[in-house]
Amino acid sequence: MHLAEGIKKSVDVPVIAVGAIHDVGLAEQALQKKQADLIAMARGLVADPELPKKVREGRIEDIRTCLRCNECASRVRPNKTQRCSINAEAGRERQMRIHPASRPKHVCVIGGGPAGMEAARVLAARRHRVTLLEKEKELGGLLRYAAIPRFKDELKSFLQYLRTQVKKAGVEIRLDCRATPEMVQELKPDAVILAAGSTMQVPEIPGTHRPFVGTAVDLLSGEFKPGPKVLVVGGAAMGCEVAAHLVSSGKSVTLVEMLDDLAVDLLEYRARVTLLQLLKKGGVEIFSGWRLQKIDEGRALLMSHDWREKELAVDSVILAMGLSSNRELLTPLKATCNEVYPIGDCVEPRKIYQAVHEGAFAGRAI
Repeated sequence: MHLAEGIKKSVDVPVIAVGAIHDVGLAEQALQKKQADLIAMARGLVADPELPKKVREGRIEDIRTCLRCNECASRVRPNKTQRCSINAEAGRERQMRIHPASRPKHVCVIGGGPAGMEAARVLAARRHRVTLLEKEKELGGLLRYAAIPRFKDELKSFLQYLRTQVKKAGVEIRLDCRATPEMVQELKPDAVILAAGSTMQVPEIPGTHRPFVGTAVDLLSGEFKPGPKVLVVGGAAMGCEVAAHLVSSGKSVTLVEMLDDLAVDLLEYRARVTLLQLLKKGGVEIFSGWRLQKIDEGRALLMSHDWREKELAVDSVILAMGLSSNRELLTPLKATCNEVYPIGDCVEPRKIYQAVHEGAFAGRAI
């Protein structure tokens, strides 16, 4: 925006501001302040093609705000069909058009993360009666914690969008309600969507249950307060983001990863490069090609691929070693219900793209 403003001061032709201007409040402010004459959007309109219409109608809370994840942009060079992480209709608008169900059913959705909320939203739009069971006191699943780091702030808008849409759609939401097979049987649904999500893995490594050891979710939820010198174990995207988040809050951070490279699961190369730059800028000490062997009071023992050992002095340890699917309900539900659709992380822990898309397809399949 500041670049457009600077150019506007020097030329006599209309100036268009462009580049991740997905916040409609920011866009309107820029026009009012005459920082630009026009606002251009690309990714923002892939995420929500009806954004201008919703602004005109004053339906700001209904806007599906772009996350800048670059799922759409990353498909341009290899000539793939257009897709969007949070808009499953992008690139297949005719196929994914929402139609009323020929026979409305009662559907029970277990889990209020992004997969469950998207499924519930679509089901209700198709005139099904939907009961959503969520074990926590609020909706959002792991998306609540993924949105905590300052550099992932855009996730909060999508979280609020999903919460707003399921409520406006008339979904019956039961919070602080851990689903059981007996509870589901009492509801007598015609179909069940299992979106029970995933749980942080805690490996059987000596010392992982000490009080100064927590998981990435413990940290981001505020339940675990780390000391000034933190060891983050796990250098996939999750661990790298946690390390960057800790550095931004003034912690001294060491990151250990058993592979030779970091964030290899982050396939969008611009996001990966930027994340690794955050680690470098923050001064994160990195040990790639090493694994955690043991945690003792105030220290952690690492071992390299070639059997070298290294001892690190630490105040706290954060485990970011992946997620395990919550599949305990799948077999008992299949025994009592003819239609059961597992979606999202309870199938396999993955990204927000799979959660939203599987929720969208399940909502249309019933």
